[in-house]
Amino acid sequence: MCFQGLELSEKFIANTQAKAALAGFLTSGRMPHALLLEGAAGTGKKTFALYAASLFLNDDYQKGTYEKILAGNHPDFVWVKGDGSARSFHIDAIREIRDSAYILPNQSDRKIYLLSDCQSMSIPAQNALLKLLEEPPLHCVLILTVDSRKSLLETIFSRCESISLFPPSVSECAAYLETEGHSKKDAAYASGLYEGNIGQCLALLSDEKRRESCDLAFDLMESVATRRESAILIALSPLEKDRKLFLSCLQDISELFGYALRERYHSHTQQADTRIQKLNAVLSAKEILDIISCTKQISGNLNQNANHTLALTQYGILLAGVFE
Repeated sequence: MCFQGLELSEKFIANTQAKAALAGFLTSGRMPHALLLEGAAGTGKKTFALYAASLFLNDDYQKGTYEKILAGNHPDFVWVKGDGSARSFHIDAIREIRDSAYILPNQSDRKIYLLSDCQSMSIPAQNALLKLLEEPPLHCVLILTVDSRKSLLETIFSRCESISLFPPSVSECAAYLETEGHSKKDAAYASGLYEGNIGQCLALLSDEKRRESCDLAFDLMESVATRRESAILIALSPLEKDRKLFLSCLQDISELFGYALRERYHSHTQQADTRIQKLNAVLSAKEILDIISCTKQISGNLNQNANHTLALTQYGILLAGVFE
């Protein structure tokens, strides 16, 4: 699928239906005044939105429209971002968009506004946006990204053309990660852990602190496979003084054991991580589920400001208790 020199199939893997919908807009000339991109975090909504914007601007891609957009240098592209926290996308940002939307484009036939992370848009901001959606200027296109349309007013998403984005298959994700320079082992592990979610895989593989947390989670997983309380306590000891690392590690442990459970019944990869295989050989499905449950319990306690040391001690007791 190629438009104006942009090979979208190469830049954005899988999601054939989404790319076909975008192709339909471009070839038919029936451009939406508002496009809503919906999908879980890490599925590529922003990437897809940026490519769509570069095409909607009706410029020659070879002249660097996409690069100008990324650099914030295109005169007819405005990117307004929520920070992901609840109601952080305020009405003032929407008012600024409304004030400038009716001004004619500088360079292109259209003016594009990308509103990302709209799940954090306040209700007053959504109501202000609705006024623009009801009577948009002909040259204006709004692209909204959201984790779930349920976080938006029905009057908002009912006035948008919607495209849903999904993670690629685990094998497609692993192949992509390898093209990004990651080892076959790391690519297979990350893609299986996050079920093909490229964004989450890249966050894990590129962030040193995330890798540290995940490595500690693997250490704990291997200690649990021994069924020995002493081994579990040794594996927990690096978490004694770092509350943030403990919370991150708890999240990784939940994901690791969830990955093990999925691999137990349906292998997603040609060769699952040997540590996952060993865990499944030693623990029953019930024991894995019990570990996930107590991990989420301690994570919830910490998020409710429980004492770090007491939570870590309780976690060790709960893990050892799984095998009694």
